[in-house]
Amino acid sequence: MQNLIEGLLKHFDSGTLTRRELMQGLALLAAGSATAAPAETTLQGASINHVSILSSDIQRSGDWYTKMFNLSRLSTKEENNYMVGLGKSHLSIHPVPKGKTPGTIDHFCIGLDKFNESAVIAELKRRGANPAGLHVKDPDGLSVQLNSIDGHA
Repeated sequence: MQNLIEGLLKHFDSGTLTRRELMQGLALLAAGSATAAPAETTLQGASINHVSILSSDIQRSGDWYTKMFNLSRLSTKEENNYMVGLGKSHLSIHPVPKGKTPGTIDHFCIGLDKFNESAVIAELKRRGANPAGLHVKDPDGLSVQLNSIDGHA
C-alpha cells in the first residue's frame, strides 16, 4: 500500500498526475483497503477462549480443577456449567448429554481479535463452512466455537 501511495505522489510531483487524479487514486486505495480489511481480520484467531469438557459430576470435576491447579470458579448465568478461570481463558465443565462420553472434550472456543457475530458467520459460509450459529465442525467432527477474546459464551 505504501508503495502505491508513494508512486501516486511521485507522479503528482512530476506533473504527470493532476491533483484531482491524485485524490481519486488515494480514495480508491482507501476504499479498497476498507473493504478488504474485514475479510482478512474477521476470523483472526487470537487465543483459546475456552475448552468445554463433559463430566459425569460437574461439581466433583470443578472442585478437582480448582483444588488441583489453584484456579478460581467463575460466575455464569448458564445452568449446569462449572466455569474455572485460566488467565484470560476458562475451562467450562458440562454434564454429559445423552450419547456422549464423560471425560471428553465437547468443544473448544477460539477467541477472535475483532469479533462481529454476523460478519463471522458470513465469513465462515464464504469459506465453505456450514456453521450452526458460532459453531463449526473441523474435518474430524470436533466442534469449534468462535467468540470474542474475552467472551464467556
